[in-house]
Amino acid sequence: MNIYVVVKPVPDPKTKLTYDPEQKTVIRAGLATVINPPDKNALETGLRLREQSGGRVTVFSLAPPSAGESLKETLAMGADEVYLVSDPVFAGSDTLITALILARAISAIGVPDLVLAGDRTTDSGTSHVPAQLGEWLGLPHLANACEIVLRDQKNLAVKTSLDEVFISYRVTLPAVVSVTRRINRPRLATLLEMVRSRSKPVTLLDAAALNLSPEQTGLNASPTKPGRLLPARPVVKEGTIMSGTVGEMAQEILNRLQSLGYGPKAGGGLG
Repeated sequence: MNIYVVVKPVPDPKTKLTYDPEQKTVIRAGLATVINPPDKNALETGLRLREQSGGRVTVFSLAPPSAGESLKETLAMGADEVYLVSDPVFAGSDTLITALILARAISAIGVPDLVLAGDRTTDSGTSHVPAQLGEWLGLPHLANACEIVLRDQKNLAVKTSLDEVFISYRVTLPAVVSVTRRINRPRLATLLEMVRSRSKPVTLLDAAALNLSPEQTGLNASPTKPGRLLPARPVVKEGTIMSGTVGEMAQEILNRLQSLGYGPKAGGGLG
């Protein structure tokens, strides 16, 4: 099987984020990153399917050049090759344009049997990209897979979950499937594989390689337009010690709630 896995390097949780006030985007250049956790589950799914059926697992990631080092972890886990999709003109792309760029990258390398992705990212959590990627590629797509069973080289049995509701599908390949973290436990890369991955290449694909113009990518091409950025206001907590009888204190609480705009509704009770 020709399995493609889409991963995203996301900001390391220990890193403080900074924003461009003009572009209204996170400044990602030089930012310490880690592989988005659900994307590791997608990669683990691809590696297990390869163990069953043979083939190759190829990783694609749209990220700044600085993310190349964190992508080496996917090679250490067992990916056959990694493509870093990166160009300054891609900066600020929303989910729709991100999916377009990834679709162009996938199409430039070859025809997949299966495209896998995590169901969401920790830095935005929109869950848009896998479905949009399926649309750009013209492939059927399923979201929130918690179980994938390979029936044969052309068919999968996929169970998806939404809260505690499960739906089972039979999927004819090629297709795009996003997975949840409950699908598996990603393997840990051994120290030896981590060392070996340092010498393995990460191939760069830029806008020219994908035949994309600046007008087709980035902020200007993205239909999502961010609103105003407002500084967070400090949270002020106040405490009051009350005294009196239970009835008197209850009345005081009621008076304070009413002064804040809360009050009895018709029929009793507080609004």
